[in-house]
Amino acid sequence: MPHEACERMTALAGGKLDREVVIHFLRTVSVYPTGTSVKLTTRETGVVVGQHRGLPGRPVVRVVRSAGDRDLEVKEIDLAQQTTVFIESVLQ
Repeated sequence: MPHEACERMTALAGGKLDREVVIHFLRTVSVYPTGTSVKLTTRETGVVVGQHRGLPGRPVVRVVRSAGDRDLEVKEIDLAQQTTVFIESVLQ
């Protein structure tokens, strides 16, 4: 998975991998590509719908949940703004 590869590369930066190359790489890739289903630390599940250049681990996640018999509540959580919310896992 992309997020696992990025975590591994980050761990190797400065040792087996050139730190500056890893930083540049992480600025150009999506750790959580658009369309990825994720579970947040808020226990909500959603789909990645947007990216932030320079913050690959903090995408925008759209959460849809039932708000009544036939109503749906849709909200977007911008993880770059909501600094206490994190992606807990990627759903497959």
